Amino acid sequence: MAIAKEQLRQIIRENDLKSAGDVYALLKDSFKDLLQELLEAELDVSLGYDKNEKHGIETDNKRNGHTPKTVKSEFGEFQLDIPRDRNGEFEPEIVPKYCRDISGIEEKVISLYGGKKYPYAISNWDVISPFFQFSDDIRRIMYTTNIIEGVNRQFRKVKKTKSVFPNDTALEKMLYLASVNVMKKWKMHYRNWDLVLSQLSLLYDDRLRPYL
Repeated sequence: MAIAKEQLRQIIRENDLKSAGDVYALLKDSFKDLLQELLEAELDVSLGYDKNEKHGIETDNKRNGHTPKTVKSEFGEFQLDIPRDRNGEFEPEIVPKYCRDISGIEEKVISLYGGKKYPYAISNWDVISPFFQFSDDIRRIMYTTNIIEGVNRQFRKVKKTKSVFPNDTALEKMLYLASVNVMKKWKMHYRNWDLVLSQLSLLYDDRLRPYL
């Protein structure tokens, strides 16, 4: 179900969203809330009546509060309140009993909402999800395309002066020289760069060491 633009603007204003990291944090909290509602809905089905329904109930089993449970997922750790029934018959499926690592459940939950609008993203979630394992500071650099756009712009600029090349090698040499000139201009300082560099060094020490 699509969200109206005015609703999106309201969400942005109310949550002070200013970056993709802020959006991710909001989605993380929303994911927790979604799981909680799914658990409540599972108990409704198990009992045979909704939480606020008081008339026409044909079972002696009733809700019996909640049990706090800390779970680990690809979105990090957070606490859920597992609903209980008086007779102890409720067996949640979305977050099974005794299970505290629910990594992988994100794919199942997202697939409930992703039937037709984003089939490519859902079918390739194992490729997309590693992106969210990086910190907010690293992701801010990864998702921007400014550098790529700048390189392509310079490539187009140098090619305008010569539309025909004797062979592929001649073109490759010209683009190589253009890329060398572009890299000389890469002097922009990223926010929290020292923190980003230290995090990347832990992940890719062998790759970064020769350049530090």
